[in-house]
Amino acid sequence: MVNLGGDNIFENNEFRCYRWAVDILQAPQEVYEAFSKLGLLGKKIASIKSVGHGYSIGDYSYGDLSGCYDEEPLDEDENTPCPMAVEIDEPMIIVFEDGERFEIDYSEASSVMMAKNTLPIDIKAGINFRNFDASKLFSPCIGQTIIGIKVTPSEYYPYDFTGSYGMAIDYNQEAYIKKMDIYLDGNMKLSFSSWYDYGYMCLTDMDDNKLQTTFGELKAALILE
Repeated sequence: MVNLGGDNIFENNEFRCYRWAVDILQAPQEVYEAFSKLGLLGKKIASIKSVGHGYSIGDYSYGDLSGCYDEEPLDEDENTPCPMAVEIDEPMIIVFEDGERFEIDYSEASSVMMAKNTLPIDIKAGINFRNFDASKLFSPCIGQTIIGIKVTPSEYYPYDFTGSYGMAIDYNQEAYIKKMDIYLDGNMKLSFSSWYDYGYMCLTDMDDNKLQTTFGELKAALILE
């Protein structure tokens, strides 16, 4: 576990990773300990917000969905099934019914950042503009209660690029973090994993099958600029 020494002072209310006072958890046991320390068990989800950009939303590019960047929007049937999933590189904020906020960023190999009540709910994206409504994309989570967590370990050293934080990882660890699942009481899981310097968040059933929305609902979750 390491810490970047941030002070949670964000100039112009824009997120900067080096300003975030958060522990970077690099071993499975550290994630379990942080989950317990943060008191997340039994918390009921009221809303979800992405701090930044969704680069792949429902496994479609933002350009394909919106017609931005001089691209033509895809002419898909509104009822085409799409996974509830997004690729991100800045934190997600999960707001609970009691007003507390859980912040998580897993966009580097075996390096999970978890904190509570450290980021303002209205914080702005630091890299690219926020382009989707996470509460709409992950709408089945709203009203669900957190009942547990599971870290899928890996014995192999992760050679992926470690992204914006650029933190080194110990070669001699017994295990590394491959995936992290937050269990909800509606027989579903919020699943977090990383790919080079991006994080991947999706909603699955208990057998790791991605839950589906429709292409029409996916477009309705977009925030256009």
